[in-house]
Amino acid sequence: MTDQIGDNEKKFLLELFRQTKGSMSAKASMYDVGAAIGLDKPEAKRMAEEMMALNLIEVRTLSGGIAITGDGLEKAEKFNAASGSDTELSQVNKEDNMKCKAIQTSQAPAAIGPYSQAIAAGYLLFVSGQLGLNPQTGEFAGQDLASQARQALENLKQIVIAGGSAPDQVISVDVFLTDIGKFSEFNEIYKEYFSVHRPARAVVGVNALPKGACIEIKCIAAL
Repeated sequence: MTDQIGDNEKKFLLELFRQTKGSMSAKASMYDVGAAIGLDKPEAKRMAEEMMALNLIEVRTLSGGIAITGDGLEKAEKFNAASGSDTELSQVNKEDNMKCKAIQTSQAPAAIGPYSQAIAAGYLLFVSGQLGLNPQTGEFAGQDLASQARQALENLKQIVIAGGSAPDQVISVDVFLTDIGKFSEFNEIYKEYFSVHRPARAVVGVNALPKGACIEIKCIAAL
């Protein structure tokens, strides 16, 4: 039972809560959380695994990023109240977990219409369709598929990072090609960005794309 967890588990949970400011959509390093309560890296990893088994935290990234769950948030508040801590956990606005946040970075092309480069909401990051535009010049990286595909994928990557996620946290990718006959060529380029981690994907042939582009790519990533 989660009410029966030990003192170290309680400390770990409360420290995670403090580092993420009570937001279930935010994440912290399990190693940083462990270090704050005197655990070395192996101990912190074991602690995180125990807390996962109790459904109090979840792992978000392969590098050790963790987040508090709804059950964990409830427990943290109870533990804090019982300890008489000065930390006002009850003042945390839980609605912030699902508020939409627009993402903007100069490392990718500015939006060319009434939309954001990406929107973060809850546990997810929704990245708008990216063309093969150079963010510095606003022009296509080239007129060929290879140039535009690589630039579009790079733009996508930069927005994902700016949104607080990572390429290995991309859940799904949607690709639009004006020449579906170049599917195999695109696949080889795509592998340069997604080789080990392979998100769900759809590739669709279309008649035309904005600005005369030959490819557009969008994605959803986990936060």
